[in-house]
Amino acid sequence: QMAAAPQLPIPKSPDHDDDDDNEDPSDELRQTVDRNHSWPTAVFMFTGLSMCITVDILQYSMPLAFLPSVLEDRGHEPMVIASAIGVYYWTGFAGGLCITSYQLFKLFTEDPTDKDDVVSVNAARKHVRYLMYGLALGTVTLIGQAMHPTVSMHTGC
Repeated sequence: QMAAAPQLPIPKSPDHDDDDDNEDPSDELRQTVDRNHSWPTAVFMFTGLSMCITVDILQYSMPLAFLPSVLEDRGHEPMVIASAIGVYYWTGFAGGLCITSYQLFKLFTEDPTDKDDVVSVNAARKHVRYLMYGLALGTVTLIGQAMHPTVSMHTGC
C-alpha cells in the first residue's frame, strides 16, 4: 500500500460558491503519495521496477531465440522471417519513441510554475492501472504467440 502524506487543500475553482455549507469537509483535502522512504523501502521499490522492466524486455526477446529456426523449418522465405523478427525491433523502437516524444512534449509545453511537487494517490493508482492493462495485453499477445507460432501471429502481435 502507498503511504499517505499530509493532506493538502484542493484549490477552489473561480466559480466556487463560498456560501455552500453542505459540502463534505473531506472534499477540500486530497491524499498525496509520500515520497520520503527508508533505504530498504526504496531498494524494494527499485528492485520491483527493475524486475518489471526485465520481464517486459524478456517478453519480447524470448521468441527471438527460437523464432527464425521454427519459421525456417516451416518453409518460410528468409525475407518473411526477417520481417517477422524486424517487427519486434520496430515495435520496441516505436514504443520508446512514443514515450520519449510524450515526455518531451510535456517538458516543452507545460508551465513549470504549474507543477506540483506532490503526486495524488488517485493519479498514482491511475498510472498503476495503465501499467496493469498494458502488461495484461502483453501477456495475452505472448500467450497467443506461444499457442499459434505462425508468421502472421508474430507479425500481428
